[in-house]
Amino acid sequence: MAITTDSLREINRAISQLNEAAQQLQQEISRFTVRSESFSAPAEEQAQYALRLASV
Repeated sequence: MAITTDSLREINRAISQLNEAAQQLQQEISRFTVRSESFSAPAEEQAQYALRLASV
């Protein structure tokens, strides 16, 4: 596949869409809090836990 200006624009557009989707996902994840007497973890670990639950 030859790299052309058009293909670079298309790649850039796809990357922008992925970045936007990732930002939206981060916003959604930040709304989740994991509350349990036995589970107290930093927000990043809570987000990973929420992702694992969501992928089941």
